[in-house]
Amino acid sequence: ELSHRSIESLKALRQQHGEAFDTVIVLSDGLNALANTTDAQASQLVEYLRKELEIQGRTVFPETLVIRSGRVRA
Repeated sequence: ELSHRSIESLKALRQQHGEAFDTVIVLSDGLNALANTTDAQASQLVEYLRKELEIQGRTVFPETLVIRSGRVRA
């Protein structure tokens, strides 16, 4: 669950940018913290993903949101 501070930060981003973007890249350590163990790996992944999304016509938010200890519930 997101903290109150995180929710407020997301609301502020939404107010600032409105509907200008249809895609946001969120990077999280998720269930396997070892999957992307270096900044270089994460940077390469995000760069590739951003290019592919833009090729598909997406308008990608210019910043990548990073979540620590993110988890997916089944």
